[in-house]
Amino acid sequence: TTPVQAADVLDDHELIKTVLSLTSPEEFQKMLDQNKQQLITDIESFKTELQTDYLADSRTAGTVAKLDTVLALINAYTKPDPAKAKAIRDQLADAVKPWSVTLNPGGLIFPANGYKRSNIGSDYYTRNSSRKSHRGIDIGMPIGTVFHAASSGDVVYITDSIKDANPGFDLWHSAVGRFQNHGFGNTIIVKITDSTNPDLNGKYWEIHHLMRGSATSLGIKVGSHVVQGQTIGRSGHNGVSTNPHIHFQVDKVYCDGPCGKGREKDTIDPLIPLGW
Repeated sequence: TTPVQAADVLDDHELIKTVLSLTSPEEFQKMLDQNKQQLITDIESFKTELQTDYLADSRTAGTVAKLDTVLALINAYTKPDPAKAKAIRDQLADAVKPWSVTLNPGGLIFPANGYKRSNIGSDYYTRNSSRKSHRGIDIGMPIGTVFHAASSGDVVYITDSIKDANPGFDLWHSAVGRFQNHGFGNTIIVKITDSTNPDLNGKYWEIHHLMRGSATSLGIKVGSHVVQGQTIGRSGHNGVSTNPHIHFQVDKVYCDGPCGKGREKDTIDPLIPLGW
């Protein structure tokens, strides 16, 4: 079973987080046999929180329906049964998947959950001859999309004080965005540590166009240590941006700020550590 990192409101539900961290059916069966009622209580609490604070979120209705199925299975679980325990664990993991992040200890995860290679709008420069100086990948997404740390590491650069434009305003062709942090907009750069792939440790990843205040409001600053999958901010619309999107890139070295035009050789194709 692939390990996952709880995110969003799941951070407050310890037993559900424990279930997600278990990597074998036997471990979950033992946990269920010992903590059945506590798990029911935690799932009910999670449901209540979703229906109270996240009712308008597109993930909520599907999650609540699946959690009802899980609760019915748990209530019907009266004696140790490996097959039934596995079914409960798998369905619970599926129910909360939209609120969690699949980890990649030997590589990177894409900062926005649910996106994949086919969503890329602008590719890395070696994959797209028309983007001769594009040092990362761009994917369009709504303002406010949650960002997670692509790896564990130390924050070496952050700025998120630039105001976001309205979603329909073209910051690139209007030239407004070119003067916002040299076009990078609100940016966070993290030095990779703790990867099980030694080739990644010591490299850096960058996210451009963060929502104003979305990282610093979480207490994230230069020197902060972040953990892969941790919520680190949200998507915005600032800098050189035609439409709201994320720019994600991976650097071989630290460029005393974002690695910009002319530093293409100091970057690597993000698709490689992402496993895309």
